[in-house]
Order: sequence, then C-alpha cells, then structure tokens
Amino acid sequence: MTTLFSGGGRTTIFSNMRKENDFIIAFFPCTHFCDANELQYRLWIGGKKIDYDERAVKRLLDRNKDRARYFELYLKFTYICKVKGIPTIIENPASSGNKNYLVQFSPIEVAWHEKDRSLFGDHFKKPTNFFAINFEMKENFIMFTQHSGIKSIYGDAHGCKERSEISSLYAQNFYERFLKNKI
Repeated sequence: MTTLFSGGGRTTIFSNMRKENDFIIAFFPCTHFCDANELQYRLWIGGKKIDYDERAVKRLLDRNKDRARYFELYLKFTYICKVKGIPTIIENPASSGNKNYLVQFSPIEVAWHEKDRSLFGDHFKKPTNFFAINFEMKENFIMFTQHSGIKSIYGDAHGCKERSEISSLYAQNFYERFLKNKI
C-alpha cells in the first residue's frame, strides 16, 4: 500500500492498483503548465497588458497557489506510479519554446513529443508532450485512419474545453501506435 503524508494526516492512494493489471493515462491542467500561462504571469491577458495593481497581484498570488497545488499533485501522482510500477502516460500540451512548466521542472522526462496531433486524426493542429513512467513509448509504424476536419485553435469559434479534448480517432490511432500488444 502506498501512502503519502499530506497536511498532517495520512492519505492512502492507489491501494488497489497493481502493475500487472493497471495502466494509467492521465491529463493534468494545461492552463497552469503551458507557455500561455507565462503570459498570464506577465499580465498579458486576452492579448492586452493589464495594470499591475492590487487586484492583479491578488490574481497572480491565487494563480500561483493553484499551479503549486497542481504540481504537488503531479509529483505525488508520478511518484506513486513509479514506486508501484504502474505503467503510466501523462499527456500535457507542448509548446514551441522551453517555457512549458513540466518540461522545465518535472523529474519525469518527455517520452514522446507529438508535433502535430492533427496528422494522426485529432481535430486540432497542436503539439503535445507525453511523459511516461514504467513504460517505453515506442511507436509502431503503421497505416492509420486520418481525417481532414482540422480546426484552428485560435479565435473564438472553439471553447477551451473543445480545444483540450482529444478526438476519438486520435485516441484510436494513439492506441494502435503505442499501446496495442504492449498492455
């Protein structure tokens, strides 16, 4: 049984999970780990620089607490998966630079960098990083199902929720490329 100490109390996590039976694919809040978040910290919001005033400072302090909480959960989660030997893949948006928070600070290295998910059936052309624990991400070179319904991630036409979703076709192709006959 894996336990972590949190807030003075003892928390039991993943007590029934076994490396022989389980495989995890996890998604962490991209809004706190991606490059665009750095713009928020520099007070560029919605393409406009907002005033550095008391309200902005409170907003930044709250945002920083949220990111620290999510990163703490990320560290606990990755450690438990590592210790228990549970094969795990964590998806998180990539970026063109090296400002991505997880790329800079995660003790887990990027196992696979997908430059353009739309090439493999996703609705959006966007880069994605995959962090792997207890699992080697080795691509099976195969023919896959592709579609041409690519949408732009920019503009107001699509909400944040839709942009962050992975299409079922991309998920199917991801399974064929990385997971089939391995799990």
